[in-house]
Amino acid sequence: MERMQQKMNKREIKKLDTLTQYLCGYQDRIKQIRQTLEINPQYNFLNEIETIESLYESLLQDRKKIKSTFFYASTSGWTVMYFRAKEKYKKNEKFNVKIYFSFVEDETFE
Repeated sequence: MERMQQKMNKREIKKLDTLTQYLCGYQDRIKQIRQTLEINPQYNFLNEIETIESLYESLLQDRKKIKSTFFYASTSGWTVMYFRAKEKYKKNEKFNVKIYFSFVEDETFE
């Protein structure tokens, strides 16, 4: 099934670019964590950025439907959080985005 993509505006692209450029400085560390924990150790930094971009785009779509000042999208390794001042979406609203990298072993079933 093909995912519907939203065209990002310049401000949204700039936010994503700024965040991914920051993460570039940590790409060796991220790869080392993946290899140590043996969680998709074959991933390269381009795979990481594609994952983050996909999460970011999904939040841009979800923000129109979700009535909250905070929401997020995540995978087993990445979480992208979206913060805004008002609960309802308003075109060209001001928002902040945070990206977190963390892996949690979730083996609670015995």
